[in-house]
Amino acid sequence: MLDLLIGLRGLADRHWSALALDLHLKDRPLPSRYAIALYGFHLVGLLAVVRLTHQPLWLALIPVLLFQPFAISLRLKKAYPLPESLAPLFFAYTVLALRLLIAVVARILGLTSGSLVVPEPWGSMLNLYIAVGLGAVWALMAQAGPTTEAFGRRAQPTRILGLALAVLTLAWAAVAYLTVRTHGVTGSDPYAYVQMAVDIARHGTPLHVFPLAPRVAGWDLPVWPVAPVGYIPPDLGTGIAATVWPPGYSAWLAIGFAVGGEAALYALTPLLGLAALLALWFLCLEVLHTWRNDWRFVAAGMAVFLLATSYEQVDRLSVPMADIPAQLFTLLTVYFALRATRGHIVLYASLTGVCLGAAFAMRYTQVLLGICVLVIWALFFYQQRTRSWRTMVISVLCFGVAAWLVASLVLWYHTMAFGGPFRVGGTAELALFGLQHIPRTMIVTMRSVLIPHEFLYLAPFTIWGAVQLWRSARIAAVALLTWLVVIVLFHLPYPALRLRDLLSVLPVLAIWTGVGVADALSQAKHIRRPAWRQGAQVVVLGLLIVALWERSQVILWLPLHAKDFHTFGSLRAEQRAAFDTLAEVTPPEGIVAASLNAGAVTLYANRDIVRPAYWSEDEWLDFVARAMNDGREVYLLLDGVEMQESLEAVRSHYQLDQVSSLPMPYFFPGGSSENQNVTLYEVVGTMTN
Repeated sequence: MLDLLIGLRGLADRHWSALALDLHLKDRPLPSRYAIALYGFHLVGLLAVVRLTHQPLWLALIPVLLFQPFAISLRLKKAYPLPESLAPLFFAYTVLALRLLIAVVARILGLTSGSLVVPEPWGSMLNLYIAVGLGAVWALMAQAGPTTEAFGRRAQPTRILGLALAVLTLAWAAVAYLTVRTHGVTGSDPYAYVQMAVDIARHGTPLHVFPLAPRVAGWDLPVWPVAPVGYIPPDLGTGIAATVWPPGYSAWLAIGFAVGGEAALYALTPLLGLAALLALWFLCLEVLHTWRNDWRFVAAGMAVFLLATSYEQVDRLSVPMADIPAQLFTLLTVYFALRATRGHIVLYASLTGVCLGAAFAMRYTQVLLGICVLVIWALFFYQQRTRSWRTMVISVLCFGVAAWLVASLVLWYHTMAFGGPFRVGGTAELALFGLQHIPRTMIVTMRSVLIPHEFLYLAPFTIWGAVQLWRSARIAAVALLTWLVVIVLFHLPYPALRLRDLLSVLPVLAIWTGVGVADALSQAKHIRRPAWRQGAQVVVLGLLIVALWERSQVILWLPLHAKDFHTFGSLRAEQRAAFDTLAEVTPPEGIVAASLNAGAVTLYANRDIVRPAYWSEDEWLDFVARAMNDGREVYLLLDGVEMQESLEAVRSHYQLDQVSSLPMPYFFPGGSSENQNVTLYEVVGTMTN
């Protein structure tokens, strides 16, 4: 009996070591009877998972999880089974048991009718697929230490963990990002960026010509409703108009469109999202360059995971807008600025300027990063008193000239489009700024960051990471803090602030959180007593996994539910095809009245558009009469609530024929939408009494 208790205690200790990623080759292999019993238990567990999920592919985990023990055994020329390394799978079995228990209780209480149906929210919270996947990855990490030791390398499980987390995250992101990417654009911002790109590729200019504008101006009607939302009122004589957004990212989209057509254009933003994750990896390693490599890698891997699985991040990269590329060049700007403090300062200062200029060309507010860059270098030169002022001046000059050369292209565009290098369209929003809005905007912003899908459950790690970074890497800590403060402070007086406007500072929160996680694990690993050390590591890992589970499980499951993903301005494949259908059922000279789908009608169907909701009823009816007298067919696309009054006004004077019903987004006040079939009418007949 005593031998049995001792054996069970040793077995428990080995499982704790596996959970803490603290297995070593020097550990004595478990007795064969324990190894056989454990493998039998895990086989039964996986078979139960297969039975419950109806997915026999889970059995493929068996050879995957046995590969490293088999390789170790071949290397050592003796059996080394490592069944204790499968300890993380017990979490999956616990989830399975809880699901069965809840399903049985729900059935007894009459809450469900299916035999194994788990009611919400428990069905989503106890996601068995994610539990098995995380358990398998954790088990592979537990095996990695003995494997590296067997093949003559010093085991660094934390370094392997960080690398594996980053690699697996990038692999997931590549699938998820390209799966949820849009097949077309509509709305305002997404449409305008793509329209500029197409005009650059086809005509060499980001400006667009709206041929209907001069005719409408001749009828003494306001001309802005003949351009989609996102464009300023067209020129009365030429119909030329510019968008209210920077043209920098549209130039990149134009290259994609010229190379690979629409498919490449819509894939570019997700690909730049992947590039942003790589840039974050290198920036985090640079921020922590004085740390040991293993903990640097853990922090960087966690930061990459957090940014990749941020709901706002995924939402913004699914459509071609400038938020993600601006984030990428923001990351590169700060990376090169910090890298310049460790040698080749003139070279890296020039690269910093190029990236800052590119970020400004995509999002004007990123020019504020210049303050962050100068603060970094001022601190560096202050600490390195032996550095020459000549080097400092040359570096700053190279930075400024490089940034100006890139930004000058945008300033030239401003001169051409708006009449001056520092004049921009859409300046009406500046009137909304006010210091009185700061308290409310700050509260709203904090709420949008501290939500379950973002940083709510990870806030303790975030705060701890910011504190520890301040203690261990002062210049880098000041750089991140300045980066966040200058961007956020500028936006706080803006009452319509959304989290997407602050997407470029999410990497700061991701790095702080990654540092907090790495430091917590490091502190636990340095506890002297083995039992306490392993317990602390398991507790930290357990809390972290629970927090990440609650935060990211919906996003992690996204590739298999991409059909349910929808965001403003995106089009599904059948919706993109609907605009081709619209072009087929309307003549080339037809005019389509619509709401926020007007841009897509112009872009894909190549039809003149009007937005009648922005005319008075008399102006709208006057337009219809004049257009029909000109021999132009007028169509109404009932694609939004704002079209209802325009429809009723026309219906009271003309006959309407239904031409088609097309799958498109239907817009509500404020820009929200739902996917449904919208009706296309043609205005026919004569004026009625």
